[in-house]
Amino acid sequence: MMSVERLNHFTPKVVIYSQFPALICFRAFRRGFPLLSIGRNMSATKRYESTYILNATLADDVVATITKKFEDTVTKNGGAVIESEAWGIRRLAYPIRKQTNGRYISLHFTGEGSVIGKLERAFQLEEEILRWMTLDMPNESHEGRIAMKKRVDSLESRRANAAKAQAEGIIAGAVAAPLIVD
Repeated sequence: MMSVERLNHFTPKVVIYSQFPALICFRAFRRGFPLLSIGRNMSATKRYESTYILNATLADDVVATITKKFEDTVTKNGGAVIESEAWGIRRLAYPIRKQTNGRYISLHFTGEGSVIGKLERAFQLEEEILRWMTLDMPNESHEGRIAMKKRVDSLESRRANAAKAQAEGIIAGAVAAPLIVD
């Protein structure tokens, strides 16, 4: 399917949505149309999630430095960091480089596809990284993630309020209770 739109009455713009863009591209080129975009997804930036595992024996300041370095790599190459969250130290399913524990960190960002190659090259050059994986985050996954975070935040606030109320009740009960001495 090909649609032709006019930017003005002189210059046509061809937008191609097809399973076979090369064939339509050739046909449009033969007709003299300038091609501005090819493919199904018109936006150049996507949302990505990159999760990497660091050596668990690293100090917190070293982990912060490494995380900052990867965030800078994304921003220098035209991406935008949404958030970076540390999941903590977890046991690995199998030993990696003789390590049984790893520190998991998840980096959420938006950018073009070229950002991923440069970020993964930075992952390769960092000796303290055991494994990494970068995924394209569709909108459905992003919406589910937001709902999950809201639920976790509400549970944590309820637990904190219950603990605070219980502590106040114990203190108030201790003050209000009469002291019996025999």
